Amino acid sequence: MCRLLALDRQTLRYRHRRHEDEALRTRVREIAEHKRRYGCPRIYVRLRREGWRVNHKKVERIYYRDEGLSLRRRRRKKLTAVPRVALPRPTQPGRCYALDFVHDRLVTGRRYKCLTMTDLCSKEVPVIEVDVSIGGARVCRIFDRLFLTRPLPETPWITAPNSQGPRWMPGRHSTACSSALFTREVQNAFVESFNGKFRDECLNE
Repeated sequence: MCRLLALDRQTLRYRHRRHEDEALRTRVREIAEHKRRYGCPRIYVRLRREGWRVNHKKVERIYYRDEGLSLRRRRRKKLTAVPRVALPRPTQPGRCYALDFVHDRLVTGRRYKCLTMTDLCSKEVPVIEVDVSIGGARVCRIFDRLFLTRPLPETPWITAPNSQGPRWMPGRHSTACSSALFTREVQNAFVESFNGKFRDECLNE
């Protein structure tokens, strides 16, 4: 019959999957409401991790067309144009880390800071330390605690925040710090990128 009608057999046997789309649409809406700073790509990754067998095109269709969702982009400050130079990328995980502080306030008005540490090769964030004060000795203890569970390279390269000044540098008070090569960079795009997402999706919620 299909040959006489010039009809593909898959078309003849097709069954509408509206109920499956409804469940997926509901889940997309739930994730978007719970994680307000998640866009369509992040929601797609979340669905795949949860076991949904769906491609990114379907998620985009539900997100933009069916649900009418969109991630409101924050207006960025205009910066002075400067020549861009590619930052060197480490080729081995655990060889180079970047540190930086993220500052914020509690509802009571008290300031606190978050020390974030990012592996510049694997993009892993092994440390997020939160307190009202984090000094050099505290950073050394964080290093010692971290490298108890992972191998310490012969000369780890640690990029420290330039704005903290010489007194922030941990010095030689730690086994991990004693063999580390500390450098300061005015701009560290890798850790600043994570800190922007950390503030946007966590601290600002």
